[in-house]
Amino acid sequence: MPLSVPAHRIAAGVTYTGLTVPHLRTGLLRLHFYCPHSDRTAGLHELLTELIPQTSAAYPTVRDMTRRLTSLYDTAFYADIEHFGDWDDLCFTLSWLDDRFTGGESAAAQALDILRGCILHPLLENGAFPSDLFEIARENLLGDIDCEADDRRGYARTQADAMSYAGQPAAIPPLGTRDAAAQADSAAAYAAWQNLLQNAPAAVICVQPAENPLPEETVTAVFAEIARTEPAAFTVISPADPKQHPCMAEENVCAAQTRLVMNLRDTGSDSDAAMLLNELLGAMPDSLLLRNVRERYGQCYYCETGYSRCKQMLTIETATADAQLAQTRAAILHELDVLRSGDVSQRALQAAKLHFAFEAAQCADSPEGLAEWLSDRALFHDERTPQQLCADMEQVTAERIAQAARALVFDAQFTLHGIGEEAET
Repeated sequence: MPLSVPAHRIAAGVTYTGLTVPHLRTGLLRLHFYCPHSDRTAGLHELLTELIPQTSAAYPTVRDMTRRLTSLYDTAFYADIEHFGDWDDLCFTLSWLDDRFTGGESAAAQALDILRGCILHPLLENGAFPSDLFEIARENLLGDIDCEADDRRGYARTQADAMSYAGQPAAIPPLGTRDAAAQADSAAAYAAWQNLLQNAPAAVICVQPAENPLPEETVTAVFAEIARTEPAAFTVISPADPKQHPCMAEENVCAAQTRLVMNLRDTGSDSDAAMLLNELLGAMPDSLLLRNVRERYGQCYYCETGYSRCKQMLTIETATADAQLAQTRAAILHELDVLRSGDVSQRALQAAKLHFAFEAAQCADSPEGLAEWLSDRALFHDERTPQQLCADMEQVTAERIAQAARALVFDAQFTLHGIGEEAET
């Protein structure tokens, strides 16, 4: 893998990064639009992930588009949204079989033509998305929002984040609120699409088995047809505001399990150590929380952690019987104290480092893995290759882990008490 894959500008606020990896059999192009997370636009952007890839003026029904993609050696075109702290990444992905395996037919050219049509010429009806397709997409979105509200684990995490990130976009639920989604209309969704095309920072990443200028030429031509403005520089790294006292909240629900979410703000500057700490404490299969709190002492149903580089926040989640809540919480904090003391076995530390070695090895196996590395590298201003990151992780010591643990400050806690005997599914 090359040590440096530079991005270059192809339009106002748009960069292009290309990578050639000969052992691959498929090409992949990802078009990223970056936009601030907000309640007004969160639902609209989610709707776009369904409306834009499904049809175009050239393929006016979902059946037409599906048939065309399937006939082109199962070319895939889809969209999703990833949340990076206060920012959303609306990503359109196109993948195609490399022309070496198509018997002389150019799958790349035809796939890119589909992309061009969907981006520039979506299916419209009186200047907006067709009402029937829009209503289906909106019903799907409302269903997703309702499912998230009914997911007690996700609800507890959302409530904890709302306290930690109060006053920041990250406090807004990922899909936005139900009221905002219910009030969305087709014209507003199309206006949101035009706003992304014209104003949002964008990045194009292409991973191919062989040199082919066509993807860059195609997306350059696409943006040449759009009246782009020059977007302001942005960063996805926006730590939570410091608090004078930790935020605490609790609710009751008829359920068999009590959910506990604790957010701890990282006040240190050693992100590599913080990521390893996350693996040791509760992310890897043999973590301290899983091995001790759950398996050895049987104090919870699950117990795991996650670390946000964007918000510099460690999140601890668990579910337990309500009568055992205090005991479980104490056991979790004890394992964190163990890390603060520097009492980390070399076996456990090496197991955590192997996670990053596995990711480095896995990254080069697929165009998706390589594209994700390229996009993360740009977002976090981290020029290291996966192998270089792995090598740096090897240099992290138990003392650095202890320092990272001591830099964690209690930020927020949300408890969803399970009261009653209702069985959970």
